[in-house]
Amino acid sequence: MSHKDIGALVRQARMDAGLSQTDLGHKIGASRYWVAEFEQGKPRVEFGLVLKTFRALGLSLTIDVIRWSSAHVSRGSEMTRATTATWPQPLSASAHRFSRM
Repeated sequence: MSHKDIGALVRQARMDAGLSQTDLGHKIGASRYWVAEFEQGKPRVEFGLVLKTFRALGLSLTIDVIRWSSAHVSRGSEMTRATTATWPQPLSASAHRFSRM
């Protein structure tokens, strides 16, 4: 999933919630311009505002923590999942996916 995919997902969630970019900006303490750039897939955004945006739109984020051994890196072997964390609450979403709460 790319930053543009995430921006598109946020845009769709915002529209589904009936919020304008200005409305969402007010909810998260950001400008309409910041929301527009995030939705367009700007690769550099403030992570704290990203989390506030997810919370305001009822989205969750699941991250897999990957552990590599030096042998795996040199051979190009597949990575393995060590732990999984979901924000804000554990959900039944699969790894590397965003889901509506």
